Amino acid sequence: MPHQYNLGVMYECGHGVAKDEAKAATWLRRAAEDGDVLAQVELGHLHSEGRGVEQSDAKAFDWYEKAAEQGDPDAQYEVGAMFYGGKARGEWGEKKGDYNK
Repeated sequence: MPHQYNLGVMYECGHGVAKDEAKAATWLRRAAEDGDVLAQVELGHLHSEGRGVEQSDAKAFDWYEKAAEQGDPDAQYEVGAMFYGGKARGEWGEKKGDYNK
């Protein structure tokens, strides 16, 4: 839902509300779970950087991959960058490991 994504970004940036990255992550996760591609990418960024959530390359990759599969070019870039940077090797199982061959 766009309003969940928008509220998440508002909390992330402090626009109209007090900045709160944990609340941002909560709203972005709700939108991402509903299939919002922009929320999936942004939630990937939060996990990658450890803002509002525990830092996790694995979770970041999972959200980027969901968005990439929907055709989002930013997410596709992030997936490629994670493989290129060695952050996507061996942690996510055989399917993702096949990309490294």
